[in-house]
Amino acid sequence: MLSRTRYQFDNNGNPTNRIDSMSRSTGYVFDDMNRMVRIDYPNATQAGFDHDNNGNVTLFFNENAEVAFAYDEMNRLAASTQSVSSVNFVVQNSFDLNGNRTNITYPGGLVVSYSFDEDNRLTSASAKNANGTYTFSFGYDGASRLTGISYPNGINATVGYDAESRVTNYVHGTVLNHVITRDLRGFKTREDIYAGLIPSFTNGLRQTRAHNDADQLLSAGDEDYAYDANGNLTNASGTTYEWDYDNRLLRFGHTEYSYDASGGRVERVENGTTNFFVLDYADPLKRPLAEVDGAGTITQYYIWRPAGLLAHIEANGAVYYYHQNEQGSTLALTDTNAAVVAQYAYSPHGEILQKTGSVETPYTFIGGFGVRAENSDTYYMLNRYYSVSQRRFLSIDPAGIDSFANLYVYGNLNPLFGVDPTGLLTVFVHGTYSDSSTFNQATRNIYAETFNDQNQISFEWSGMNNTLARKIAGRRLAGNINEYRTQYPNEPITIVSHSHGGNVAFEASKRAGIDNLVTLGTPARTFTHNPNESNIGEWYNVYSHGDKVQVSGGGLFQPFFQEAGPAGRTFSGAHNIETKHSSGWVQTHLDLTGRVGADAVGNYMNRPAK
Repeated sequence: MLSRTRYQFDNNGNPTNRIDSMSRSTGYVFDDMNRMVRIDYPNATQAGFDHDNNGNVTLFFNENAEVAFAYDEMNRLAASTQSVSSVNFVVQNSFDLNGNRTNITYPGGLVVSYSFDEDNRLTSASAKNANGTYTFSFGYDGASRLTGISYPNGINATVGYDAESRVTNYVHGTVLNHVITRDLRGFKTREDIYAGLIPSFTNGLRQTRAHNDADQLLSAGDEDYAYDANGNLTNASGTTYEWDYDNRLLRFGHTEYSYDASGGRVERVENGTTNFFVLDYADPLKRPLAEVDGAGTITQYYIWRPAGLLAHIEANGAVYYYHQNEQGSTLALTDTNAAVVAQYAYSPHGEILQKTGSVETPYTFIGGFGVRAENSDTYYMLNRYYSVSQRRFLSIDPAGIDSFANLYVYGNLNPLFGVDPTGLLTVFVHGTYSDSSTFNQATRNIYAETFNDQNQISFEWSGMNNTLARKIAGRRLAGNINEYRTQYPNEPITIVSHSHGGNVAFEASKRAGIDNLVTLGTPARTFTHNPNESNIGEWYNVYSHGDKVQVSGGGLFQPFFQEAGPAGRTFSGAHNIETKHSSGWVQTHLDLTGRVGADAVGNYMNRPAK
C-alpha cells in the first residue's frame, strides 16, 4: 500500500502543515477569515494568494507566474492578467444579468461573443477578428438537449438521443455519420460509421502485466516501471519522470512544464522550444484561449463552448473547425470552404489508430474538454497525465483518498461510457442502508453536465442509521476534502447526497468547505443544522411531500434523543426546491436519486433571473 501523507490542522480545521510520504514538509498559512494566503514549500519557494473584502482571489503568484484578477459589481471575473516570463496576457469578460458570459476579449484583440435564450442555453457563438466574423448556431429539443450545430462554413450537425438522454447518433453533413447501439445499462456495444474515418485494428494486444498492492503497474510486457513514495511514476524503461512538491509533473524525456499557484499549466518547453498558455480562469476547466511562442507572439487562438472545442485560428489567419463525438474527441477538422483537412480514429483508451490530412492539432482525444496530446502516448488531462499504453494515470488521484479502490484508474474502467478529462471527481454520498449503486450512470451524467464536471467517485460510509455513524463519516469526508484542497486550493468541490448522506455531507461542511452541495430527501433536524457552523457555497435541497421516508428519518430509538419524532424537509440557508413528483411513500424517496432530483436541480440552476 501507499505510504500515508500526514496533516496538521488549526482550530478552524484549516490544514497548516503537510508531511508527504517522502517526509517533506509543506506549510499553509490562513488569514482570520480562513482563506489560504501562502504556501511554504520545502525548497523555500512560496505561493501567495490575495483576496478582496468579498472573498474573491485578486492575485496569486509563485516563481513561475503571477495572475491578477478584477471583478464586476456581482463578483464575476471581469478581467485576468497572466504574467509569465515578463510577458503579460490580458483577458476581459462580460456577463448578462443571469451570469452567462457574453463576451471574451482575447490578447491580440480577438473577440468571441456568446448569446443565450430565456432558458440560459447557448444559442450562438461568434468569433471576430480583422479577417472577418465566424458564427456558430446551436439548437435544442424540449428536454434542453443539444440537437444541432450550424458551422460558419455551412456544415450542419445533428445529434439524436434515447429516452435516457444518451447519444444514439450524430451527423455532421457529409463529414461524419455515426450510429451508436447500447445495452440496457447504457454501455456502448456497437458503433456504425457511415461517414468519417473508420478505425483499422491489428491483432489484439496480449500482454502480461504485474501490479503491487498499491495498484501500481510494475511491468507490462518488456516495460518496467518505478514509483516514488507519493505514488508518482519515476521511471518507465529508462525514461525518467520528475515531480514537484504538489505531485505535478515537471519533466520527462525532453519536455519540461511550469504551473501557476493554482495548478494551471502555463508553460511547456520541448527540445528548447517554448510554448506559453493563456488560460481562461473563468472556465472551470481552465482551457487555454491562446498559445504563445517564446518571443511572445500568439500562434494559436482557441474558441470553446462549455463541452467542446469549436475552432482554432492560426497566426496566418487560417481558421479550422472541430467536429467531435459525444465524448469530446476530435474526429475531423474542416476549413472555411467545408473541406476536410484532418481526420482521426481512436481506440477506446485514446490511441490514435489512424489519421489523415495535413492540419495538426494537439486537442484530439477528449480534446473538447481541454485534454492535450503531449506525444503519441501521453495526454495532459488538466490535473494529471494519462498514458495510453499503460491505460492509466501516471500519478494517483488527489481526490480519491480512501474512497476509490484504484487511484490510477481512468474513466472508472469504462472509457467508452464516460470521460475523465481532469482527473478530479465530483463526490456522490449514499444514504442509510445503501451503497454507491444508489446513483445510476445516467443520473451521474446529468449532474456532470449541470456542474460541468465529468469526473465522479462515490464516498462509501457505513450507512448505519444513527447520528454517531454520520458524524464519523462526515469527519472522514472532511479530511478527504481538506487533503484535496491542499493540492488544488482553487478547484470547486461538488457533493451530491441522498437521504442521510446529506447529513454526512453537512457534518463534513463544519470542517471543510463545499462549493456546491446537493441534498436529496435528506431528513432535516435543527439540532444538527446550524448554518453558522457550515461552510457551503451553494446548497440545493430537493424534497417532495410524497416522500414519507424523509420525515421519518432517524427513528424513535436513537442514542441522540433529538432524533425522535418527525424530521423536516427544508433547511435554513439552502435553495429549497420542491418537486411535485409522487410515486408512493417509499418509492418517491428512492426516485429522488434519479432524474427527478437531477432535473430539479438543473432546472432550478437554469431558471431565468427575476
